[in-house]
Amino acid sequence: MALVLACQPGNDLARVLSMSGVPFERAEARDGALRLAGPGDGVLLLADGYPDRLTTLPEDFYAAADRIGVRTYVEFTGADTTEIRDTRWERGIVASDALAPDVEPHAILGIHGCRYVETTARDAHIVMARVAGLDTAVHGIPGDAAPILYEHVPGRHLVATMVLSRFVAGRYAPCETWASIWRWICRWLAPDTEIPSLGWQPLVRPTAARGEALASKAEAGAVQRGIDWYRNARVLVHPAWADEAGRRLHEYPDGTGPGPDSGWPAGDGSCGMIEGASSTIHTDGTQDWRYFLRDDCIGEAAFAHAVAGAITGSDEIASIARNLCDFIVGEPDISGGPRSDPASPHYGLLNWDTRADGGVYYGDDNARGLLGIVGAAAVLDCDAWDARVLAALLANLRTTGPGGFRPNRIDGGPLDQNGWRYYSGLDEVSLAPHYQAWLWACFLWAYRATGFAPFLERAKAGISTVMEAYPNDWRWTNGIQQERARMLLPLAWLVRVEDTDEHRHWLSFMAQELLSAQDECGAIREELGTVDSGAYGP
Repeated sequence: MALVLACQPGNDLARVLSMSGVPFERAEARDGALRLAGPGDGVLLLADGYPDRLTTLPEDFYAAADRIGVRTYVEFTGADTTEIRDTRWERGIVASDALAPDVEPHAILGIHGCRYVETTARDAHIVMARVAGLDTAVHGIPGDAAPILYEHVPGRHLVATMVLSRFVAGRYAPCETWASIWRWICRWLAPDTEIPSLGWQPLVRPTAARGEALASKAEAGAVQRGIDWYRNARVLVHPAWADEAGRRLHEYPDGTGPGPDSGWPAGDGSCGMIEGASSTIHTDGTQDWRYFLRDDCIGEAAFAHAVAGAITGSDEIASIARNLCDFIVGEPDISGGPRSDPASPHYGLLNWDTRADGGVYYGDDNARGLLGIVGAAAVLDCDAWDARVLAALLANLRTTGPGGFRPNRIDGGPLDQNGWRYYSGLDEVSLAPHYQAWLWACFLWAYRATGFAPFLERAKAGISTVMEAYPNDWRWTNGIQQERARMLLPLAWLVRVEDTDEHRHWLSFMAQELLSAQDECGAIREELGTVDSGAYGP
């Protein structure tokens, strides 16, 4: 025995040490760990009460450890304060060369939902700070970085101001780096003991490694798992909890809070679908969920279910696609009210979500809802939604100016005040493919289906202006690569309806611009545009 852990049986570190063949003793309490330890051992007091309960130590704890001759690691404790801080933008950064060569200085660590105890200690091995970079803090570590792992007494006692041992449940990343960090901690605690490499399967992981050949049925398996996720995650609303989902939408800040209960039944699409997981990861690995019922998310999910139903041969999955399309068309807060009144300027538009009182009409979200229904209808060979699709196409066309652009977002109040003719004649220019491009794809598809010339004329005008403005005048959202990707669909449809050398050149050029950043594994690297032309940037 070289390591003694004071923790609950299910602690992540205890389980990983056991799986990796590292012998240790476990004690239920702090005092029990010291009684089990002998000279040369390492004692770890792990904070099972995190993130709410600090690890408290008697005044003579370190003296007692020294008398026994053991090194200690204590987490979620403070030597000189009990002030707790929460992180928002900060990430972990390796701040010393003690962990090298396995983990180099300035390596960035994902520590989700971090709460840490303030300390005046310095010379930490790991700190928490807001830094730039993906894997490495490229501009170094700022002076206000908060110590996370440091030697309270050099060579004797190690302190973590937060919990490092919840690295599996909390989905700390990168997984390989955390394995190296914990191996280093164990070796620091018991320097005379050989500690093997640690390993575990992270909860969220790729199906195959980077260089691994895919199995023959990998694509079909991915489709099945992907479509199963909708039901397993309870994003498809069921009548049994539809009212509760509505309450959470209106009562949680920005409609975002704890996710659906695992015991809730999964819906069949007839009550719609909530938006899904928010990006914040909490200390226990859970995420908040957004309870918005959005036309664009539901439309895209309908298309996914239609395709999956065709691939798997499942009538049940295909029926979910039909139900989701029916929900968009039949839900009063999305398609009803003024949107079903031919005398209203709202007529035909798709409301962004069921909570958007008065109407909110993003061009890109109307397009995604439409593309989802159109795609599902094609796969299912169904014409039940044709009239509603045509009304939405014309509604978006008549709120698009002669230059092919519409405001990125039109709210119901200004639309009532101005009327649709105002937007139809508006000299608007928005060089933002994120908001404009997929409506142009819808218009070009509509032109091929109907021959109605304004669909073609306004789409061509907008596309031509955007291509001439590339890249310096483009407005980007999240990243410039996403803007290039958004242009592929309208450019492909432009070639379908007007196959000219110029249109083929535009499509080929934009595809090559996107693929110039493709990695050898197939992934395409994101890029930022110029900072002053971006939204939701760095």
